[in-house]
Amino acid sequence: MQKSEAEKLFDKFKNGTCNAAEMEAVRYWLYYYRSETDAKYSSAELEDISEEIWSKVEPALPERKPRVIALKAKIAAAAAIVLLALGGLYFMQNKAPLSGQVESVYKNDIDPGGDRAYLILSDGKKVSLDHLQQGEIAQPGVKISRSADGMVIYKTSADQAATDENNTLETPNGGRFSIILPDGTKAWLNAASTLTYPLSFKNKKERIVTLSGEGYFEVAHDKSHPFMVRSQRQTVQVLGTHFNIQAYSNEKKIRTTLLSGSVRISGSMQGSKTLKPGEQADFTTNGVTVSQADTEQANAWINDDFVFNGEDLHTVMRQVARWYDVDVVYDGEQDNAAFYSTISRKKKLSEILKALTMNQGVHFKLEGRRVTVMP
Repeated sequence: MQKSEAEKLFDKFKNGTCNAAEMEAVRYWLYYYRSETDAKYSSAELEDISEEIWSKVEPALPERKPRVIALKAKIAAAAAIVLLALGGLYFMQNKAPLSGQVESVYKNDIDPGGDRAYLILSDGKKVSLDHLQQGEIAQPGVKISRSADGMVIYKTSADQAATDENNTLETPNGGRFSIILPDGTKAWLNAASTLTYPLSFKNKKERIVTLSGEGYFEVAHDKSHPFMVRSQRQTVQVLGTHFNIQAYSNEKKIRTTLLSGSVRISGSMQGSKTLKPGEQADFTTNGVTVSQADTEQANAWINDDFVFNGEDLHTVMRQVARWYDVDVVYDGEQDNAAFYSTISRKKKLSEILKALTMNQGVHFKLEGRRVTVMP
């Protein structure tokens, strides 16, 4: 589809004669048409079209925490959500080029991640948990089983002796898993994460676990034995609460988001901060910064969603790379503007890339497990 065809679509939209497929094309082409220097429609007219599209799309979107979002971001987010929801793209069906680049190459499409993890036992043995059945793994005094909903459960016998031995739950790129620890605490691990914990918390003053990557915790209440999560340079101490920690080594900060209860965050030379529900702490080498959190975004991965609320391209693509187990390379300079989208993590990779293309106009080529990002 060339610019002249886009203008014909805009004419039909203004006249109220667009069919459903053409409406989808309008949403897509609106974003690109705005950059044309010799466009038929003025900026003001395009703003009117944008507002009208958003007014029709917004009531159909899931109810979310109110935010102030720029108009351009609104339209990009709406287009990404609506186009994916309808399951087809007008411009792809008609093989429409955009300066020769709209028709991106998606060879050997990639499925989303799923429940994949390994359990590293105290003797170093590494066991795949993908098909674990009850009773398959046993260690002295501990029974490791899997519930009907897929959660790995640790149960210790009443007469188990105290031990300093640890197990580690490890998720690869493209994997996630959930576990009930020996004290009853529930933990969910996102892709490319590890959680190390003792086989038993018996006779321990503190319940200490170590996290690398991202984890969500629902801590079993035990006032006399505080629960502590160590991750890179910080320690989070809780008594009983729900919170998320993102502590990937390739991210600039460690982010802790509190959903309920209370946690205290500390690190060497950084002092400590106590969070209230709905707050988040960003831990960097410069200290700890506390602010109001987007709790929906923080635990979106638990609900099988990506929620981008102003993240730049490189941050977005790091999340995509971890979940789809792909390598991301950049060809040329890209606009690193903010992304605003809610996209299901259950989609195939090509659908995610198409949605991101509509959000900011960046283009992708998928070959094997390599994603090339192009202007």
